[in-house]
This record gives sequence, structure tokens and C-alpha cells, in this order.
Amino acid sequence: MKNDKNLLEFLNNNLNYEYDNYNFLSFLDKINFTLDIPFIHVTGTNGKTTLSKLLYYVYLENNYKVGLFSFNEFNLINSININGKTKNIEELQGIYDEYYKLINKYNLNSYEVLFFISLVLFKKEKLDLVIIDTYMGGEYDFTNIDESPILAIINNVELEHSDILGRSKSEIAYTKGGIIKPDSQVLINILDEDCEFAIKEIAKKYKINVHKVNEYYNYDVKDEKLHVSYFPFKELVFNNAGLYNRYNIACLLEALLILKDKYNYNEDLIQKGINRFNEIGYYNIFNINNKKIILDNAHNPASLEVLGKTLAYTINVDIKAIVAVDNSKNIEKMLGIIQKRVSKLYLTTYDDINARDRDGFILFLDDYEYFDSYEEIYDKLMNDEETRYIIFTGSEKFIYQVYNKLFKK
Repeated sequence: MKNDKNLLEFLNNNLNYEYDNYNFLSFLDKINFTLDIPFIHVTGTNGKTTLSKLLYYVYLENNYKVGLFSFNEFNLINSININGKTKNIEELQGIYDEYYKLINKYNLNSYEVLFFISLVLFKKEKLDLVIIDTYMGGEYDFTNIDESPILAIINNVELEHSDILGRSKSEIAYTKGGIIKPDSQVLINILDEDCEFAIKEIAKKYKINVHKVNEYYNYDVKDEKLHVSYFPFKELVFNNAGLYNRYNIACLLEALLILKDKYNYNEDLIQKGINRFNEIGYYNIFNINNKKIILDNAHNPASLEVLGKTLAYTINVDIKAIVAVDNSKNIEKMLGIIQKRVSKLYLTTYDDINARDRDGFILFLDDYEYFDSYEEIYDKLMNDEETRYIIFTGSEKFIYQVYNKLFKK
């Protein structure tokens, strides 16, 4: 119900997302709210959350007062991070109470309310810098406020949410480029020619230059960790082997260079910042009973392609895959990509209203075995002496549930 006076109940009951920020901006105008803190705005089809957190951790290690907003659907309160900590619910509830009547009048949803509370806290803490991770797209995303970011980052663009963001990659790029504002600097990472052109057209309108991540740098995987050498920085190590994270590390470093005049850094502290990234679902490897279990939350064709490259680059034995997918995804393409890299693929489901179940896989049951319980597949493979590698993938929520049920201990 919209009139929930308990913040947690409100947040859990109003997760109805619409890609339209007009109402939210009207709310901010009504209360004359402006964010007068420099902020970096990050968007992209894949990797934007990883990149946002890396920026946050590195600037924290360099003793800046930093805030991060990155929507966490598994733990809503953890969407807001300030100076290395999350805020307690009582403080968030106090802000919600103060604006309760207007929140109801403007019919704000959970995403908008949580983001608004983060903005109030950022101002209250008088931070040096804020990192804002978009939820979807850019132009009409609820995080796209009127103020100009000091740096707008478009990490990559793929055909994801095309029914909302655009029918082609260039249209999606233009939508994501909506976070670019007057006086911003712009950084692009891995974009094709058409997407790059779309971003540069937006930048041209504001007469600002576009920076680009250098494509030429060295990387390798050693001892199940990614090593990246990006000039002029010394070699840096990411704590897992996912090759796709080389793009995020390179973009992080280029962003540091662009903002060096305003936010200088100690190069030795960059590695310490990177070491703080310890999220589940990012090619985590568990060694259990002489088998290696991999959790990776790749959940669209583009992310599965780069996951496949990591598997091909780092593993030279058979891999068994346990896959669960959201109903909205391009399942035919996703399964085709995964099948290329594994010796056996099992389908399953997880506990969520949007999870694809047996009926959702009906067209693929002649090709792949389906189990209602992923634990049953896991137990079967763990008892198979020939199985050495097992990977869970296909959905962020699936990986989150698998980790909490099977591996958290």
C-alpha cells in the first residue's frame, strides 16, 4: 500500500518500476532539492555496478568522504553506502517520516524513495564525492536528476531491455547517454562505432569532449585471479578470474586519470580499494570435495558471451552447467551461448515470481534435462567422480539464492 508508514514495508510493497523520471523530478522541484555535491554517474548494459563499487572503494581508500547509491534488490537498505558503511533503518525511517505526505502525494515508488533518502543523506554528510549507479538506461532513469555529473560514464551498450530503451544498440546508446549534462566530462568504454557516434552527438550538443578507455593494455589470469596492466599504472590484481572485469578495471583507471586534478590518489592505495570488492556472483570459485564450483550471475547474452570467454581461457576440462533464467530473457540465445562452453547443461528454477519454470522451458526439454530443484542437480554432480567443474549461472537472483542456501556457510 502506498500509505505504509513503515519504510521497510513501503519499500517491499512498491517495487513497481516505470522507466519515467518526470514525476520524481517534479517531487524534487516541489521541495527545492538540489544535489550540490560532485558526483560520478555510471551506466552501461553490463559491469556498471562493479565499476561503481570499484570507484567508491578506491576513493574511500584515498581518504575521501564518499557516498554510493547502487540499487540492491536483495537487501534494499544496502543500496546506500556512505564512508564504507550502510545506514541504520532508524535514520532512513526519519527521513521518510519527514517527507511522508509528499511521497504519497507524488505517488513515489520504492526506487525513487530509496534514492531520494540517499540524496538527503549525502548532503547531510557533506561528502567530497558521490557515485551513482543507474538502475536501467539513463535518460529517464530515476537516478537521472537535473544536476550535471562531473563525469558521466557509459561503460558498454548491448541489446538489453530493448522494448524500453531502444530497438537498436545505437538507440540504446543514445538513451543511456541521457546522463550526460552541460559541464560534464564523458568517458566511454567498449562501444561499437554506431554507439560511439550516438554518445558523441550528445556531447557535441553540450560542446564537451569525450574521453575513451585505451583499448591496448595487457591482462592475464594467474592463480584464479585477473591481472591487468594499464599504463601508466603498475599491474593490478582483481580477486577473481572473470576476464570481463578487465574492462571495469581499465575504465576505473581511466576515470581516476580524468579526475586526478580534483581527486588525486596514492597509486599504492588503488590496489587496496580493488581488494575491497568481494561480491557474490562475480565468477566466485569454491573448492569443495576436490571439485570447483563457480557462481556467476551472467543474465543476458552479452554477459554470457564474456563468461564463455573466461571459461575457454581458464579451464581446459569438462564443465557442467546448472542454469536458471528469468522469464523475460532471450532463452534460446542464452542457452546456445552456454552450450558452446560446457559439456552438459541442466535447467532448473528458483524462488521468484519471474523465474522460468518447467513450462517456460517446454521448447528445450528434448535437448536439456530439467530439475525442479537445483539442489538435486548439485548433489548428483557432487557424487559424480568424473565431474570436476560445476557452474551456476543465468540469473542474479538465482545465484543469490544458491549462495545463501548452499555456500554461505
